[in-house]
Amino acid sequence: MKKQVLISIIFILSFICAFSQELDSKYTPKGGIFGETYKKKSTSSEISNVISYNPTLLTRSTNALFYERKITSDQTLKVGVGKHLGEDWILFEIGGSVDIKQADSEISIYKATNNSFLTSSTPFLSLSYKYYYDNELLDGVYVELNYRRGTFNYEADSRIDSYEVVGSKDYTLNISSLHIIFGNLSISSGRLKFTHDFYIGLGLRSLKFNAFKMDSYIDSFTGDAEYIYVISTQKTSNILPSIVAGYSLGFGF
Repeated sequence: MKKQVLISIIFILSFICAFSQELDSKYTPKGGIFGETYKKKSTSSEISNVISYNPTLLTRSTNALFYERKITSDQTLKVGVGKHLGEDWILFEIGGSVDIKQADSEISIYKATNNSFLTSSTPFLSLSYKYYYDNELLDGVYVELNYRRGTFNYEADSRIDSYEVVGSKDYTLNISSLHIIFGNLSISSGRLKFTHDFYIGLGLRSLKFNAFKMDSYIDSFTGDAEYIYVISTQKTSNILPSIVAGYSLGFGF
């Protein structure tokens, strides 16, 4: 799965670069990218909307489209909707290497998901407020407040660390995040207004999930204590630091 995602990312990025360069070249007016001096116009002032695709989200097993809309001369709102193609393997592979300590009778969400399989997920949702520093809207440096969320449904294996999982094996993981993002959006000078958005941000990510608690009972035949895992209906949560970075290709109108 990871290899297929990486191959898809490389292919999509290569296609995007070649396609946007060809269109920019085809639709660049005579006299250079700005046209004749006396006909020079602002590219950003001609658009109030941007529809974009973020190929770097594929590294987090997410496929999503975004729509950005002007609300004032220097502010926009941006919404995104998409589909989770699988687990966020960056979160669980890289983040899982620094395991979170739960209560003594519980296991971490990383260990739980490594002993489970994903059954379904809700749509990816994103909402942002953006403020552009430059005078020209939708062109230049901006700061963004971004909120994202998604829900993943799992079914646990019958055993974890040789201990039986007793009762319901279904549980839910809710992931939400809040980031302050800094980026730069540029617009092509041709007739087709392609946008290129590079960004990086810092924030917090919340993981909320059903706790796996260890319990025990006395075997009626042997008289020995037997230990088991039980998935609690009570939710537990972890809040972790988070970094995001990426690139979006869009079309302005």
